[in-house]
Amino acid sequence: MADLTPYEDRDVLQATIKLTNAGDGLSQGLAIEPAEYHVGDVISLVIEATIARVAYEPIPDIDVLRRVHTAKTIIGTVVQPETVVKLLDKAKRDVERAKGVERIPFQGDD
Repeated sequence: MADLTPYEDRDVLQATIKLTNAGDGLSQGLAIEPAEYHVGDVISLVIEATIARVAYEPIPDIDVLRRVHTAKTIIGTVVQPETVVKLLDKAKRDVERAKGVERIPFQGDD
Protein backbone atom coordinates (compact mmCIF):
# COMPACT_ATOMS: atom_id res chain seq x y z
CA MET A 1 0.00 0.00 0.00
CA ALA A 2 1.34 3.43 -0.91
CA ASP A 3 1.93 6.02 1.77
CA LEU A 4 -0.12 9.14 1.23
CA THR A 5 1.35 12.58 1.85
CA PRO A 6 0.21 14.18 5.12
CA TYR A 7 -1.95 17.30 4.79
CA GLU A 8 -1.73 20.18 7.27
CA ASP A 9 0.14 17.97 9.77
CA ARG A 10 -2.54 15.26 9.66
CA ASP A 11 -2.08 11.76 8.32
CA VAL A 12 -3.98 10.78 5.17
CA LEU A 13 -5.00 7.11 5.28
CA GLN A 14 -7.52 6.77 2.46
CA ALA A 15 -8.02 8.02 -1.08
CA THR A 16 -11.17 8.02 -3.21
CA ILE A 17 -12.23 9.19 -6.65
CA LYS A 18 -15.49 10.96 -7.50
CA LEU A 19 -16.23 10.77 -11.20
CA THR A 20 -18.14 13.60 -12.88
CA ASN A 21 -19.46 13.98 -16.43
CA ALA A 22 -19.23 10.21 -17.01
CA GLY A 23 -22.63 10.18 -18.68
CA ASP A 24 -21.58 12.92 -21.07
CA GLY A 25 -18.35 11.15 -22.01
CA LEU A 26 -20.08 7.81 -22.54
CA SER A 27 -23.00 9.36 -24.43
CA GLN A 28 -20.59 10.78 -27.00
CA GLY A 29 -19.36 7.26 -27.78
CA LEU A 30 -22.86 5.79 -27.85
CA ALA A 31 -23.96 8.52 -30.26
CA ILE A 32 -21.41 7.16 -32.75
CA GLU A 33 -22.00 3.46 -32.07
CA PRO A 34 -25.43 2.95 -30.44
CA ALA A 35 -26.01 -0.06 -28.20
CA GLU A 36 -28.95 -1.36 -26.22
CA TYR A 37 -28.49 -2.57 -22.62
CA HIS A 38 -30.95 -4.22 -20.27
CA VAL A 39 -31.41 -4.22 -16.51
CA GLY A 40 -28.88 -6.59 -14.99
CA ASP A 41 -26.43 -6.42 -17.89
CA VAL A 42 -22.82 -6.19 -16.77
CA ILE A 43 -20.68 -4.06 -19.03
CA SER A 44 -17.03 -3.01 -18.91
CA LEU A 45 -16.08 0.63 -19.37
CA VAL A 46 -12.86 2.50 -20.01
CA ILE A 47 -12.86 6.17 -19.04
CA GLU A 48 -10.26 8.87 -19.58
CA ALA A 49 -10.51 11.70 -17.07
CA THR A 50 -8.69 14.75 -15.73
CA ILE A 51 -8.27 15.33 -12.01
CA ALA A 52 -10.25 18.55 -11.58
CA ARG A 53 -10.13 18.92 -7.79
CA VAL A 54 -8.44 17.48 -4.71
CA ALA A 55 -10.05 17.85 -1.29
CA TYR A 56 -9.57 16.34 2.17
CA GLU A 57 -12.29 15.15 4.50
CA PRO A 58 -12.04 13.76 8.02
CA ILE A 59 -12.53 10.04 8.58
CA PRO A 60 -15.12 9.69 11.36
CA ASP A 61 -13.95 8.72 14.86
CA ILE A 62 -10.21 9.02 14.16
CA ASP A 63 -7.99 12.05 13.66
CA VAL A 64 -6.94 11.29 10.07
CA LEU A 65 -8.03 12.37 6.61
CA ARG A 66 -9.31 10.92 3.35
CA ARG A 67 -7.98 12.45 0.10
CA VAL A 68 -10.85 12.91 -2.35
CA HIS A 69 -10.00 13.29 -6.03
CA THR A 70 -12.69 14.62 -8.35
CA ALA A 71 -12.09 13.36 -11.88
CA LYS A 72 -13.90 14.98 -14.81
CA THR A 73 -14.57 12.57 -17.66
CA ILE A 74 -13.04 13.45 -21.01
CA ILE A 75 -14.27 10.41 -22.95
CA GLY A 76 -15.51 6.91 -22.21
CA THR A 77 -16.33 3.77 -24.10
CA VAL A 78 -17.72 0.30 -23.57
CA VAL A 79 -15.12 -2.43 -24.07
CA GLN A 80 -15.35 -6.18 -24.47
CA PRO A 81 -14.90 -7.94 -21.11
CA GLU A 82 -11.94 -9.98 -22.38
CA THR A 83 -10.08 -6.68 -22.90
CA VAL A 84 -10.06 -5.96 -19.16
CA VAL A 85 -10.79 -9.29 -17.46
CA LYS A 86 -7.26 -9.71 -16.02
CA LEU A 87 -7.22 -6.15 -14.66
CA LEU A 88 -10.68 -6.51 -13.10
CA ASP A 89 -9.84 -9.90 -11.59
CA LYS A 90 -6.67 -8.47 -10.04
CA ALA A 91 -8.66 -5.53 -8.64
CA LYS A 92 -11.24 -7.91 -7.12
CA ARG A 93 -8.50 -10.00 -5.51
CA ASP A 94 -6.74 -6.88 -4.16
CA VAL A 95 -10.00 -5.65 -2.58
CA GLU A 96 -10.61 -9.10 -1.06
CA ARG A 97 -7.06 -9.19 0.34
CA ALA A 98 -7.50 -5.74 1.86
CA LYS A 99 -10.64 -7.05 3.59
CA GLY A 100 -8.71 -10.05 4.92
CA VAL A 101 -10.13 -12.60 2.46
CA GLU A 102 -7.61 -14.98 0.92
CA ARG A 103 -8.60 -17.27 -1.95
CA ILE A 104 -7.43 -20.88 -1.80
CA PRO A 105 -5.64 -21.65 -5.07
CA PHE A 106 -6.87 -24.60 -7.10
CA GLN A 107 -5.10 -26.36 -9.94
CA GLY A 108 -5.62 -24.34 -13.10
CA ASP A 109 -5.99 -20.95 -11.35
CA ASP A 110 -3.89 -18.12 -12.74
